[in-house]
Amino acid sequence: MGMPIPRILRLLLRPLIVLAASAPIVVLLISIQTGPIVSLAGSLTAEEITRIEQLLIESAPSSPAIPGPQSIVLNV
Repeated sequence: MGMPIPRILRLLLRPLIVLAASAPIVVLLISIQTGPIVSLAGSLTAEEITRIEQLLIESAPSSPAIPGPQSIVLNV
């Protein structure tokens, strides 16, 4: 008259198996970060920009055709 027990169990277990199999994928998608972790620092001041420009100009070779070692040291 009614459904046999094994068939009922199959009907109930199938959605549970699908749910259990898709759980890691759902957790992975939730854990993906969509925004930056690093907080924004303040903008550079005009004095800092001028100093950086000066360092770049000073470290540039006098002629691009003449190779030579260059080094820049930034004390931050």
